[in-house]
Amino acid sequence: MRLFTLFFLCLTLATPPVMAASEINDEGMAGAKLVAEQYLALYAPLFAMSPNSVVKKDGDIKVEKAANYYAVTLPDLTVINKSPEIAPKEGQAPAPSEEFKFKLGITSMNIAPTDDPKTWKIAIAMPTPFLVTDKNDQTVFQLDIGKQQMSGLWNTDLQAIAKAEAQYNDLKYKFTGKTANQSIGGVIKEIKLTSDSTKNSDDNWRSLAQIMMNEFAFGLIDDPSKNSVSIGNITIDGVVDGYAPTKIKELYSMLNTATQTQGSNELTSGYFTILRQAADMWNYNFKINDIVIRKKDKGQTEVKTTSLKEATIKFEMSGLKNPLINQSISFGYSGLNLPVSASGNEDALPTTMAFGLSIENLPIDKLITFGEQAMGASAGAGDTKQKLQGAGMMAMMALPQTFAEAGTTLRLEETNLANKDYTLAAKGYLKASTQSALGAVAEANMKYAGLDKLIALIQQKSASMSEKDKMRAQSMVSQISFLNKLGEPDANNPAIKSINFKLNQQGQSLINGKTMQEVMMQGQGQGQEEDIAAQ
Repeated sequence: MRLFTLFFLCLTLATPPVMAASEINDEGMAGAKLVAEQYLALYAPLFAMSPNSVVKKDGDIKVEKAANYYAVTLPDLTVINKSPEIAPKEGQAPAPSEEFKFKLGITSMNIAPTDDPKTWKIAIAMPTPFLVTDKNDQTVFQLDIGKQQMSGLWNTDLQAIAKAEAQYNDLKYKFTGKTANQSIGGVIKEIKLTSDSTKNSDDNWRSLAQIMMNEFAFGLIDDPSKNSVSIGNITIDGVVDGYAPTKIKELYSMLNTATQTQGSNELTSGYFTILRQAADMWNYNFKINDIVIRKKDKGQTEVKTTSLKEATIKFEMSGLKNPLINQSISFGYSGLNLPVSASGNEDALPTTMAFGLSIENLPIDKLITFGEQAMGASAGAGDTKQKLQGAGMMAMMALPQTFAEAGTTLRLEETNLANKDYTLAAKGYLKASTQSALGAVAEANMKYAGLDKLIALIQQKSASMSEKDKMRAQSMVSQISFLNKLGEPDANNPAIKSINFKLNQQGQSLINGKTMQEVMMQGQGQGQEEDIAAQ
């Protein structure tokens, strides 16, 4: 949620979009102040980490008329985050309280009207340095911004930046530890942010945003050559459709005012209800390129390097305002290069990996109802608790039928593992069905090559392993060998084997068209033939 809101703080680096300006007057000063108030209401809570947080404002919003804009100064902001008070167990002393202050400083804004009374051109100068201090007012984090250029369009209905771009250069940051050798810091050469929001209808928006960080690095302050991490670039893309600003405001209000009743059924149910009303679709893509990790072990002179060409994470939720929703998540990496180790186990690890999982037609309304019943059962007492537990058990037993009626489908998207010696790819689905004898039908396909090499490599490495690790390696070899025997060679390339698994409506499990019993008998026959050949 905080990350999503950050997308709407993206501000422009170049000249603001060309729009006809209105006259600078006293009436406009009130409009400019409203923009500043909305910005303040959006920005400050980002740093409030708990209901115990306090936003301290030193001063008021000041608005002055200039030639063709309003010069606005925000109050000096400090957000105080205190650790929650937890009652100690009997015989134990209370846990020491922690306190961190986010010293956000004084932000300056230039705000200019346009022909649309709800749209304002803005430019913002962030204070630097940005500091975080502890309860003793000692700095634990500092961020310095070398250069910044920011401007964009603010919409008072959206209560956020509607169209924006921003650029920050030469950022330096430092986390201060208790001792010098515990302090880490680094640099970010460039950060670019963009956002674009369009109004679909009243209180319904579609928003796109992107954050890019280039040449990111950090390491130990006392000796960066000992342990360090560098990243070529990080890109985060986000799309939100059906975004409702008023519902987001309700959600923030609920989170910021939650107290000891936070675990109650009413609050939990209300949270999910408002969250679903806040947007119909969320989609985020994270991509990191050119990761290099350098590490020097204690007592060693050699610096070992691990590198990764690319890593990705994707997440999406859609249909949130409907009874049936869809979700998907995927992640992967490519170009993994590990340092040589004494065991040589890195040779068996995949240098490329991708995994994807999605679920379609998830009956979220009924699942929330089942969840409320289960929580009610745990909160009840005596006869009431027994009745609630019975209702909760009935709800759990009804889940398969609920999924079947909704046509809920779990999909394994394109998933693969590979290195120079082997490859493995798989995809499939499991669909709940009222027509199936087992309540579901399924199909999965797998293709692979080079498992013989992987088996030989594991067996070779196991020779120098401990007895415990040898047992694990042997178990792994047995599983991979069984998988290798199941596959049918490709007609055009026998080195590639494939497996087709089906769970049909009659409740039969088939592998390459054969029943499990036939497959097991075939496996036993192959094992006997191999034993005879070995003799």
